[in-house]
Amino acid sequence: SARGRVEPKTRGMPAQPGAIGAFTTLVLPVDVAASPLDVFIADGGAGRLYRFDPTLNAMALIAAARVSPQTRLAAGLDGSIVVATPQAGFPVRFDRAGNPLQVINANTGSFPYNDVAIDAISGRMYGLDRTQQRIDEILPTGRGGIVLTDRQTPGNPVGLAMDRRTLFVSSRACGCVVMIDPASGQQTTVLEGLANIGPLAAGGGWLVVADLTQRKLFILRDGVLRGTPTFQTLRLAGPQGLALLGDTLHVADGTSRQVVMFRLVP
Repeated sequence: SARGRVEPKTRGMPAQPGAIGAFTTLVLPVDVAASPLDVFIADGGAGRLYRFDPTLNAMALIAAARVSPQTRLAAGLDGSIVVATPQAGFPVRFDRAGNPLQVINANTGSFPYNDVAIDAISGRMYGLDRTQQRIDEILPTGRGGIVLTDRQTPGNPVGLAMDRRTLFVSSRACGCVVMIDPASGQQTTVLEGLANIGPLAAGGGWLVVADLTQRKLFILRDGVLRGTPTFQTLRLAGPQGLALLGDTLHVADGTSRQVVMFRLVP
């Protein structure tokens, strides 16, 4: 197989909330997150968060979650989901049944986070405050933490992703993605030359970043660029959210009102 190849698997998300059956129409899917159990979809047009269970081929509504076109998601390995909607305050973590578990706030004086990422190993979370251009490291309890210093935060940060205890931060100031070791503060630029940074996702050694002007996905494996497929090749209209689980890439394609899954080929 060609390295960095992307193969489509499934289009759309079937089933009514909590049941197996009819198709659930997505209005404006703005983000997606994947856990070993579920795929979560933030529909910014409908103001709803859905949990899709692939085993049952069923969609459930998490009614308590506040969702807008600015919502970002982060899924935990325990099946929980963190929902960051800045207009609604600090992010909230829900269990699979839709019950709120905790509010995510390091209490460092940050504004409500614009994006979130979870370290699956330690359980620590990271929140991006775009207003103050800084990143909080938050304890697994959802309360308490520290601010990563300016030295550790690229200028005009856009989005976060986490893999193998490494934080990836996209930056409009440099048109790049920076890899940060939160423990040591060491930074490495892993991708440059981006014109208009869109969503990014990391997991299983993969890093995928969308460029909305070049209309391409940049796909890296262990820091090496493996492919740059165009949106047209992948039949994507306007990716607004990405998620990785193993070798499966999930794309919330807002313009085409669908979530698409692809298999990444090493």
